[in-house]
Amino acid sequence: MNLKATVARGSVKGNGTSWTVDFSPVLLFPNLINHVQYSLSSGGATFPRHALRNVSGNRVVIESDIAVPASVFVTVEQGSAS
Repeated sequence: MNLKATVARGSVKGNGTSWTVDFSPVLLFPNLINHVQYSLSSGGATFPRHALRNVSGNRVVIESDIAVPASVFVTVEQGSAS
């Protein structure tokens, strides 16, 4: 059974300037993310500036200004934008 939802959580770890979380396997509707909440946890000596750069194809992309080892935690929601 392949369960789908309209709310999902995901995380990714890496060392770099870009982190992508793909929610396609779990979200019910294709290309319809209305709300994103994320946090970036850096293990490096400096804390980077970071921003949500793209939300398309049920993928969320977070980028930072410098390469750092980090974990990114993302919650997304499909549905009413109210």
